[in-house]
Amino acid sequence: MQNNKKLLVPVITIIGVIALLYFLIKLPANTADTALQLPGGQKVTTTEQAQQKLDAAKNQAQIPEQKLLPTDHTQGNINARIIIFEYSDLDCPFCVRFHPTMKQLVAAYPNDVLWVYRHFPLDELHPKARIESIASECVAQLGGNESFWKFLDNTLAFTSSSVDDPIPTLTGFAKNLGINEKDFINCQISNTGISELIQNQQNLAIKSGAQGTPFNIILDRKTGAMYPAPGAQPIESMQEIVKTILAE
Repeated sequence: MQNNKKLLVPVITIIGVIALLYFLIKLPANTADTALQLPGGQKVTTTEQAQQKLDAAKNQAQIPEQKLLPTDHTQGNINARIIIFEYSDLDCPFCVRFHPTMKQLVAAYPNDVLWVYRHFPLDELHPKARIESIASECVAQLGGNESFWKFLDNTLAFTSSSVDDPIPTLTGFAKNLGINEKDFINCQISNTGISELIQNQQNLAIKSGAQGTPFNIILDRKTGAMYPAPGAQPIESMQEIVKTILAE
């Protein structure tokens, strides 16, 4: 009887840990940085649990196929094993927080990580975010991939919700990148194919399980496995995920 009691304690502990991990993986995507916290608020030790989290999350959300497209904006090695698709809102404060994290990650793994930026404007929360998304795509059309990323840096640092009309500020960003003002304005008016592109990316994010921004999908090209990573994950978490995938 005494031995049974001794065995019962570790069994209950193991069941509790499994339950906590289950709830961690099943937490819905949101705009808060809660992806690395257990329901009770305890911080998860990323190093110890990265492998378990990846194993549990692997394709669990029935994520639709994520293909690298000619319209995608990328940073990093185009042939990298790991692609991180970020679905983001340009007026989202959590996306602002996450942006330098992705820059650090690409710099730390220049051969192993490709960062793909896609649009997911949350119109009800940030009514001007779609305007910024359209403007960024106009910059990409007129100035190329490098200008797009520089424009992104400036736009994320600018809170469009704080002004009535963000267009003058966005136009100033574009002009500073050498974009012709008239062409920039005409592009936003004509909007050829841009709104459809943004909507398609937003629809794919929703189908993939996104409920807030930033929402990331990590694709391991070697195995084809996909992992959802919602929220403004800290750099430590993203590094551990990358290291764990590369070790497989």
